[in-house]
Amino acid sequence: MKTDSEINSFFDFIKENNIENELISVGDATTKKLLENKIYPRLIIIDGQIERKETSIIEVNDYKIVDAINPPGEITLGACQKIRDALKLDSIKTIIKIDGEEDLLVLPVVFEVSTNSKVLYGQPKEGLVVVSVTEERKQFVKKLVEKYLVKKNGD
Repeated sequence: MKTDSEINSFFDFIKENNIENELISVGDATTKKLLENKIYPRLIIIDGQIERKETSIIEVNDYKIVDAINPPGEITLGACQKIRDALKLDSIKTIIKIDGEEDLLVLPVVFEVSTNSKVLYGQPKEGLVVVSVTEERKQFVKKLVEKYLVKKNGD
């Protein structure tokens, strides 16, 4: 987890090195923080809630909007497919709006993105978590995804 000072340094690093296309943001609070700092990740996954309380849906121009269903505590095949499809669109930034909960979708994101990508999500009352994706992390996450994957159509 990153402190406020580390977060600001990380945001400066993102801007200086123009690596927005390597970023994936999971969660409304994380995404709002990035957008407030004029950082526009390649993929955003939100559910319209921060700590189980409704929040306004983030509006950003130049993003393709996709809806998906993913109940709390689950990872659906439908949500995984939407993530996979969005990541195939190299030059199109995408927001996946989840009906349900996006928390566990960090796992399939790590599995699906290319190595060297950065997956950002919030840990409530703790701060920002930045996952630098490696092949080892992808394999670790694959095992976790198999545990939580629910085989039903969650579009």
